[in-house]
Amino acid sequence: SVATSGPLLEDLLAITHRAELIPNGVNLAKATGIADSGQTSRDNSRFTVVFAGAFGEWVDFGLVLGAAESCEWARFVLIGDGPQWKRVNELAAGLGNVELTGALSHEEVFQHLAVADICLVPFAVNDLTDRVCPVKLFEYWSAGRPVIGTPCRELKRLAEISPEALQLAADSGKTVELLEKYHREPLLLAASSQVAREAARNYDWKRLGNQILDILLPGKE
Repeated sequence: SVATSGPLLEDLLAITHRAELIPNGVNLAKATGIADSGQTSRDNSRFTVVFAGAFGEWVDFGLVLGAAESCEWARFVLIGDGPQWKRVNELAAGLGNVELTGALSHEEVFQHLAVADICLVPFAVNDLTDRVCPVKLFEYWSAGRPVIGTPCRELKRLAEISPEALQLAADSGKTVELLEKYHREPLLLAASSQVAREAARNYDWKRLGNQILDILLPGKE
């Protein structure tokens, strides 16, 4: 059996000794190519925070909009659609620094990542999100973007592995604190961006695919 997150692996090992952890990942060559091509359009005049993903009930948009309200100096770009889109659009109506793009193509998403400073994985913490290994995290990293996430169990595990690339915040106040720190310290932001790119190499689908083949076809040369 293969588990995509540490908590799922723990669940599997409770019922079988034949289980291995292989997380989700990213097509690194494609992702970095799109992101790098978008760097020329980067607007350095305003600090930019990006969320990209489904607008589902598992996302804490209260945290995101609370941070946006406190960070008028930053631009928040929320990419995607889903059940919460209408509600989020209504709540963000009075916030001039929040932009909702709606659903975009994969290439367009990566073009936005290319001009971001920080990206968000703002999951509501519960039994479901505790066990989710978010693909968006590795997509963010592949674009060289440090990430602020919430303290779900799997995100905690990943933050322990790459703390410079993934910081955790349980609420909008802590999120604002981290955003302000990155905004004040451009050298920290640059260093964290480099670490994020390096961390993404461990989650390249090509590398992960070889690990899966090793499990399915042990001993095959």
